[in-house]
Amino acid sequence: MPVVIHHFWDTDGTGTLTYLVHDLETKKAAIIDPLLDFDIKACRSTTRSADAVLAKVAEHKLEVQWILESHVHVRVVCVFDRAFNDVVIIVYTCFYYVQYAT
Repeated sequence: MPVVIHHFWDTDGTGTLTYLVHDLETKKAAIIDPLLDFDIKACRSTTRSADAVLAKVAEHKLEVQWILESHVHVRVVCVFDRAFNDVVIIVYTCFYYVQYAT
């Protein structure tokens, strides 16, 4: 089961690393720590970072099965809730996790 890991580094503010991990054979994938971009000065959000991940998903024809969060952060949970209908979103925090059904 060969696995590929793509990373996306937000250099415009948060320094957040988002990962797209997928199995080469099954095309099943997980997105880890997605990001909704927020410009504090303009008080606006954009989906530039999420769009880059979605472009890679489309490029490789992947089936996203999971969105995993390593920490609770509202703007990262909501970024993909409209993009995928049957994806499990799991937020891991210190000693527990919260599962969101989209």
